[in-house]
Amino acid sequence: MVKEFLHESGVPFEVRNVLTDLAARAEFLASGYLTPPVTVIDGVAVWGFQPELLESLLYDPH
Repeated sequence: MVKEFLHESGVPFEVRNVLTDLAARAEFLASGYLTPPVTVIDGVAVWGFQPELLESLLYDPH
């Protein structure tokens, strides 16, 4: 859902697979999250699919 949301919004993104990318897995586990997806926007981590929060981080000036 997150990938579709970002794609439909025209936002470029990078997918990091925690199953196949050891560095991504280490970073994910160190962050304390237990299940993906985690989306990081300007250093702010968003767990799961939270479209309102994603929109506010992407489009509201901070």
